[in-house]
Amino acid sequence: MDNINSNQPYNNSQEYYKKDESSILASLIGFFIPYVGVILYFLKRRETPNLAKSFKSGVMVNLILSAICFLLYFLSIPLYILLVLTMNI
Repeated sequence: MDNINSNQPYNNSQEYYKKDESSILASLIGFFIPYVGVILYFLKRRETPNLAKSFKSGVMVNLILSAICFLLYFLSIPLYILLVLTMNI
């Protein structure tokens, strides 16, 4: 059916699609609340893939930084013990 002959105004086809842009807020939600970020990633990955990628990015940054902090903490304990044992008091 042609829109020229219909009584309804012409609608841009972009109006029918949801807004799919990556977002800083989505990344922050994924970073500070990773469980919510994972859930929202799986809920939004088909409808809005770019927004879902933002949630995933925040979660991944959180996991990488948490792993680095975990390793630094547990590697520092033996170094501290070694330092204390080698000091002559």
